[in-house]
Amino acid sequence: MIKFLRLFAFSGLAILMFSAGISRAEIITFGVVGAETQESLASAWGPIFEAIHQRTGLTVKPVFGKDYKSIVDGMNRGEIKVASFGNRSAMDVIDSGSGEVFAQWVDDSGKKGYYGHLISLKSKPWKSVDEVILKGKKIRFAFGDPKSTSGTLVPQYYLFAQRKLKAENVFASVSQGNHELNVEAVLEGRVDVATTASQWLDKLAVADPEKFTRLNIIWTSPSIPQDALIWRKDLPLATKKQLREFFYSFGKKPDDRRLLVARLGLSGFDPSDDRQLLPVRELELYRKRQLIEAEPEMPEKERFFRLMAIDNELSILATQSTRGTEKR
Repeated sequence: MIKFLRLFAFSGLAILMFSAGISRAEIITFGVVGAETQESLASAWGPIFEAIHQRTGLTVKPVFGKDYKSIVDGMNRGEIKVASFGNRSAMDVIDSGSGEVFAQWVDDSGKKGYYGHLISLKSKPWKSVDEVILKGKKIRFAFGDPKSTSGTLVPQYYLFAQRKLKAENVFASVSQGNHELNVEAVLEGRVDVATTASQWLDKLAVADPEKFTRLNIIWTSPSIPQDALIWRKDLPLATKKQLREFFYSFGKKPDDRRLLVARLGLSGFDPSDDRQLLPVRELELYRKRQLIEAEPEMPEKERFFRLMAIDNELSILATQSTRGTEKR
């Protein structure tokens, strides 16, 4: 009987040790998409993923997407457990019910915002948004990724919806790229005017000043909330705790901060939640509202009910944005 109890106790201990080993070896798929190539993204994020492994025991399996949609779809299917998103793409994940925001980027100057830009070559004759629109039929235009906040949503609203215009009716042609591709397309003369983001232009100014000096920044958007980190809601609580502790503390030490600044242009990550997306949600609804108002073929009854639905959503968002003052 004593031998049996000893054997039982030893077996239980072995099971506990084995279970702990599984926990330490847990693999987390982490999705990243950006303006850079997959090789550049791997170089930028690789040291951060290695730091996660060293400090938490979690093994990170990176998934570098060609566009936002591939990472959004992967997360909604459960193939990706954690991801870094711009706010527009983050909305798709949150609205699907599969994920939630837990952290926000903070840039190397401590700011939680960035900007969208409209660029062209300095040699081009147009120097303002009004000139670009006036001469649109001679201009090849490029938006960013369809799910990019700074590359598509923000310029669509501020540059076109507010003027009750559609880009496809303004320009000779309209294409879609990403921040890096749009800059290269402008520099190489494949498009005349394009959208990009301040983070990418900041990197270009350091990496290739000659190219940067050839560009003219025609327009700068209002501040846009920095990107979000999202995890799936069904991620184990223990894993969420490990990731939360890692990201909230990473960047506090000088070596961590130097790594983040060098690799991602960040100083750290702040706690956040889904409320981070409220300004972008409002922006999207206002854009839709103005497009409905400007649609000449829409029956007035349909227009009335669609506008009323949007106004109801805006009222709900206004309530959410002012509810609670607790620290995130």
